Amino acid sequence: MLQQGNNVGAVAAFRRHAEAHPEAPAAHVGLGKALARVGQCAEALAHLAPWEGTTPFGADAALAAAGCASRLGLADEAVRYDLLAVDLDPTSARALTNLALDADTAGDTVARAQALAGLADLPPATVGIWYADAVLALRAGDLDTFDVITAGWEREHGAGGSLRTLRARAWLDLGDPVSAWQVLRAVPIFRGGSIARILHAETERRLGQPDAAADLLDMDADEPFDAADADAVRARVAVDRGDLEGAAAWLAGHDPQDADVIASAWYLARARGDLAEVERLARAYTGVRPDGLRALDTLLPIVASGGGAP
Repeated sequence: MLQQGNNVGAVAAFRRHAEAHPEAPAAHVGLGKALARVGQCAEALAHLAPWEGTTPFGADAALAAAGCASRLGLADEAVRYDLLAVDLDPTSARALTNLALDADTAGDTVARAQALAGLADLPPATVGIWYADAVLALRAGDLDTFDVITAGWEREHGAGGSLRTLRARAWLDLGDPVSAWQVLRAVPIFRGGSIARILHAETERRLGQPDAAADLLDMDADEPFDAADADAVRARVAVDRGDLEGAAAWLAGHDPQDADVIASAWYLARARGDLAEVERLARAYTGVRPDGLRALDTLLPIVASGGGAP
């Protein structure tokens, strides 16, 4: 399944436990990780940070804190937590990959080089170095290098889900959801992970299928998908359906500096005809967008609702 257990239920359970045992590190660390999974990053860090150095605060907690720090625009803090995760688990491909990408965002060339060297030293069966290099190329808007890296990745390891989702992401960034959909056909919606699920939904939305997009995000009522990037897509779906107030509700409570939230706020402001807000948000997005290819105007659906995917 996409998630381990009901994330909303996990937050509630850990919250009750933390309230009942306010001095228990495991309760706060568990609550922090659960909050991070649903995108409530400011509160997640409030529960995680005080318990660094305790036994329950392992590499997974450090990575949760790093992810939240990154989403809140705290690039240096994200790198610090990634370094902690690497210290706690030196052979973790996930920790090293996160460190490489967060260090790149922070402009920390030393930490980035350390992470890439660590990834290169992992066993040949590990795809971490390929993934990190491909993402870095995509961030830089260097499609030629991206194509070379992904071709080598496929030659060495085959076209797995991570490779396909990156290629689909590149096609979406280029404004070609048709090609993205062709790639995503081979990526399972659930087993492909949260990134794949969001890409499936966003691709359907850009193909003019808002109902299909909403269904992809809400198809499992027992395990709701509540992270900020998912709600950002839900907000765009609401705009496409003409429900502007509903779109605003989906964005409420999420970090206003998050790139996906800014993009959806721009999309909503455009639908409202608020030109001043459109311009303000476009400027804000330029400073936080994940890569040099991604432009706000590619969010617009390319076809009208009614037909199926190609």
